[in-house]
Amino acid sequence: MQEWVTKKEEAEARLQEIKDLRIKLPKYRNETVHVRKDCYRCGATGIYSQFHGACWTCNGTGWVYGRGYKKIFPAGTTQEELKVYAAELERRKEANRLKTKIKRFNKIIAETQEKEERKVQYLAENPGVEKVFELETDRAESLKMQFNRYGRLTEKQTLMAFDMLRKNEERQEAYDAAEDAPEGRVRVEGKTLTIKDTYTDWGTVQKMLFLDNRGFKVWCSTPKKIGGVAVGDELVMDVTLEPKKDDPKFAWGKRPKLINTEV
Repeated sequence: MQEWVTKKEEAEARLQEIKDLRIKLPKYRNETVHVRKDCYRCGATGIYSQFHGACWTCNGTGWVYGRGYKKIFPAGTTQEELKVYAAELERRKEANRLKTKIKRFNKIIAETQEKEERKVQYLAENPGVEKVFELETDRAESLKMQFNRYGRLTEKQTLMAFDMLRKNEERQEAYDAAEDAPEGRVRVEGKTLTIKDTYTDWGTVQKMLFLDNRGFKVWCSTPKKIGGVAVGDELVMDVTLEPKKDDPKFAWGKRPKLINTEV
């Protein structure tokens, strides 16, 4: 909001400068004159349409005479006075534009203040909901955008936010309680969380995310099994693990081999 306040102050300062420079314009009278204008019917082409031929308003010339006005200043008005007059007109036009801008800035500032008040009231009514805006997920980012745009969340969005916080806390507790993934050829026991087909230079390879009972996760190829591996299957297998450098509770797996299922 400070940006709009600054813009408003700059516009008001410039408007005051123009008011300080304001001078009285010399009186003049308007004299009616006939001027040559583009034909309004044919658009100065002289042809009304391909079916009717020449325009009957301008007789095919493309122009018509119309009425205009010419400013007649008092006798003795110098060129310098006319330049001052023209400069004053430009300043007055700028002043009108500045007044319009100031009205728009006032409206934006008022709407922003109202939105900030709604935010404060909403956060007071729903303590803790702002923590969801710190989560690095697409859904949390969407809720944050809605909150910044409208100053509050709907009832359903609020319930969604608290549900996301609850699940995030549960995942964090599970992560903190999990053991670090070991390194080398080890035996793991747990269940399959997800399965995905990955396309490589050697063809399509089926990969899976595996959750060990000790809490760490493994990403590896699905082992050979009669009927295939499905999500939720309980597996015991030997696999070579390489823990992720920035996440010790996640490991890459190679050469998985089932030991409790007929292959």
